[in-house]
Order: sequence, then structure tokens, then C-alpha cells
Amino acid sequence: GIAEGDATVTVSAQDGGFSDTLTVHVNPAPRRWRALLVGEQNYAEGVAAVRIGSIHSVSGMRSMLENLSFDGARFQVNTLLDASRDEVLAGIESGFSEAGDRDLSLFYITCHGYYAGGMTCLQMYDGSILAAAELAQALRDVKGDVLVVIDCCGSGGVIGRASTTDDILRGIDAV
Repeated sequence: GIAEGDATVTVSAQDGGFSDTLTVHVNPAPRRWRALLVGEQNYAEGVAAVRIGSIHSVSGMRSMLENLSFDGARFQVNTLLDASRDEVLAGIESGFSEAGDRDLSLFYITCHGYYAGGMTCLQMYDGSILAAAELAQALRDVKGDVLVVIDCCGSGGVIGRASTTDDILRGIDAV
């Protein structure tokens, strides 16, 4: 079958002496589960401080996802460690390119982040910046359901309207 649904097939003998019909039911394609986990830890000198634990966070997420099963289906998990902005965007494109309308794609990133110019910026290990708008655009092209988990400072600006950078910093200091 090329699509979900029912089709009636009628077969007739060439001489007309016999014919029969049958109904074929094509079930929906099974849901597939995929994840791209990104951890930025070993920042280049002068870019940012080493972010201890990022690799452990990614490893823990990977282990958890690989041990889950949904009606026998398992997550296909890819990881990127200390990746540049371009490598993350390429990872999204290649890792989620085969996603279908029924699939779930999980994107997780743990890195340094900050809020500037009205948006969250994710800082990669090499100093390159992945803006929340770029991330949203890349993920918007992924078919099916997409779950995004951003584990960094300033990530609140991704899900809602943040105030000023000073407001965010005061909130972080308060915590």
C-alpha cells in the first residue's frame, strides 16, 4: 500500500468465467521515534568557561531514550558533542530528514546561552551562535511532532516573551 485506507480489488478471468473481489486495508505507518542530543562542554579558550556535566547530561538522556520502548518501537538516537552552529543545523537536517507525519522527533541541547536583542542565543563550543529563531526555522521543516528541550541560561526567551537582559540576570541571581 502507498497510503492508509481501504481499497477494493476486483479480479476477472479473461474469458469472463470467474471473478472475485477482496478488500485490502492498509494500516497507518507505525510511529517512529528519533532524537538528536547536543552537548556543548569543552569551550574554546576565550569563548566561555567549560560547562562541566554537559556530556554526562547527553549520555544520561541517550541511555534513557535507548531503553524506552513504545509498542516495540525504540528511539533512534544521534548525539553531537562540542558541535558548531553549522554542525547542529546539519545534524537537524540529516537526523530528522526522514521524519513522517506520525513520527516524534526530540531535540535536546545543553550549552551556554543568553538573552540578547530580544531573543535567546545558544553559544556553541567554538564561539559560534545559534539563535533561537534559526533553531525554530530548522525544526519547523521537520514533519510530525517535534519536542524541544533547551537546557541553558536564557532559554526562557524561547518559550515566551522575556523582559530585559537585566531582568533575566536578576532572576538567575535570585535562584
